[in-house]
Amino acid sequence: MSFTQFFESLSHEINDSRAGRRAGIEGIKAHIQEIRGNVEDFLDTFRSKHKQMARVLKHEAKDLRRKLGGDDKARVKAAHEMMGEIRTRIGGIFSATHGMLRDLADDLHRGGEIFRGNSAASFPKESRKKKRA
Repeated sequence: MSFTQFFESLSHEINDSRAGRRAGIEGIKAHIQEIRGNVEDFLDTFRSKHKQMARVLKHEAKDLRRKLGGDDKARVKAAHEMMGEIRTRIGGIFSATHGMLRDLADDLHRGGEIFRGNSAASFPKESRKKKRA
């Protein structure tokens, strides 16, 4: 093998190696472009689905707020009516208790008078003072 043939063969090997590497790099670039396209499609789909979900959730939240606002008004009205009923019942309990206590005090007073002999049916009251003779 001559010196020129050696360098010619070496030059062909280098060119073939470079062409192989270039083909490998082009394959890698094509694969990267394919992955990039898949990722972009996935992200676009993901983003659009989540935007749609966010719109739906916002709409549902507005409906719930509106419904809660109406429910709150009804709840407040019902609570106000219930408080009125409770106040009325408590007022009735206070008056009944006051009446019972007044009746008990009157009965106690009358019972004490009877016990001490101060009732109309009892004997005349004796004086505690000593009579002077």
